[in-house]
Amino acid sequence: MLISSSLSNDDYENDDLIKFQIDSKTINLYYSQLSKYSKVVREKYLFSDVINKLLQDIHNFQKEYQLSTENMIYFFQLLSQNYNIEKQVNLSYIQCIELLKISKFMKTRKLSKQINDYIKDHNIDTDFLIQMIQYEISIQKQQQQLKNTKIEINAELENLISNKVNECLLNEKFSKLPITIIYRIIESSKKSIDNNKLFEFIKKSIHEFCVLFSFLEIEELSTERLEELCELYTISDESE
Repeated sequence: MLISSSLSNDDYENDDLIKFQIDSKTINLYYSQLSKYSKVVREKYLFSDVINKLLQDIHNFQKEYQLSTENMIYFFQLLSQNYNIEKQVNLSYIQCIELLKISKFMKTRKLSKQINDYIKDHNIDTDFLIQMIQYEISIQKQQQQLKNTKIEINAELENLISNKVNECLLNEKFSKLPITIIYRIIESSKKSIDNNKLFEFIKKSIHEFCVLFSFLEIEELSTERLEELCELYTISDESE
């Protein structure tokens, strides 16, 4: 981070303006605005400390937790909006998690609330729910480097996604989840599943998803799909 402050005898309005760079992106922030929202700045850092110490601490924090540069930049961009997230903004779940981590480090309570509200508002969105599952899986895979345990997902999250099972079957990201997770979600929602959509989903990779045939209600298939299933069965061998 390249850091400078804008201090000029004639530039009174910008006495507390700090300019710095993250990669090639120039960030402008006012110390008074940052201290308003960040409790850690109020408690630990004077203006000179922000210039000399805080930004280096943030850089070390980013490196330690492997946070993306884009989200570090976005954190400071949100400061210019008084940490108000506009309704049309589309955040990924990983963005939300990283912003929450930065917000916790900086003790910016308003942003933490904004992000948590965003997550709550989007937990009915199928794509967002799948992102949440993908994140949980990635965390558990990291932990499994130390111990061998099966992958589980939060029961509340599993219930939310099960209620969206027919939308999930049409979402390409859903097919990328571990088959054990897919199986459990479909098993818990088999009474409400659209059998035609389930059949189309299995067809994506019969070798991988054949275990899901046990949930398929053949009598609920359309005539076209039933004929296709019969044809698949006719040309298959015992190994399939």
